[in-house]
Amino acid sequence: MRTSFFKAATFALLGLGNVFPGVLGAPTSNAVEERSDTLVARAKEVPDITKQGYKVDDGVGFPRKKTYKVTTEHYTGTLDLIRVETANKLLAILDANNDEDKTPNRAKLRDIAMYVYAKKGNLPANEIGKVRFEVVVEKATNAAIKAAYEKLGKSDGDFTVHSSDSGKEKEVFDSLAGTPFGKIANSYHTDYSAGEIKSILIEGSPTRPTMEVHLG
Repeated sequence: MRTSFFKAATFALLGLGNVFPGVLGAPTSNAVEERSDTLVARAKEVPDITKQGYKVDDGVGFPRKKTYKVTTEHYTGTLDLIRVETANKLLAILDANNDEDKTPNRAKLRDIAMYVYAKKGNLPANEIGKVRFEVVVEKATNAAIKAAYEKLGKSDGDFTVHSSDSGKEKEVFDSLAGTPFGKIANSYHTDYSAGEIKSILIEGSPTRPTMEVHLG
């Protein structure tokens, strides 16, 4: 993964001053699609990104677990690499370079990913169960994950926080749900009536974390 969400570049200007008291977040540079607190309902139809010139290949792997490449003439190489696991109703974003996409009125990552999930995976958008982000280095989300490890007194390993938690675990849940990646997962609830965020799993370590959001 070279740039954008997972290896180098960043999303939208998004500070992290409200992650935890005393934890400051560096601003980021590309539009993640920060959403207002008052969400306006939108049509529950998955946008057809091919009308904007995006192409999605037929995928590689097994019928129930395929990885798809998203390309456009406005970016050299693979724009996004997305895996769909139909049995688990899981959408995994493996690589994303959308900050370098020069497509006029370019599609948002959340819509590109949902197109792959619903159209290529042939799955109902409102039944999506998990949204996974591999090797998170997006600045705001990564900083929130590092702060979560500190808050929970952990230096390594996996942990899960739930919407039903209290105390410091609930603080961690709220912080992670409010990150750019948490907002992408939550957009499937607001846009397509999928489940709300019920839990967030962090795997790996503070330096190379993977974030998996569970809806229900």
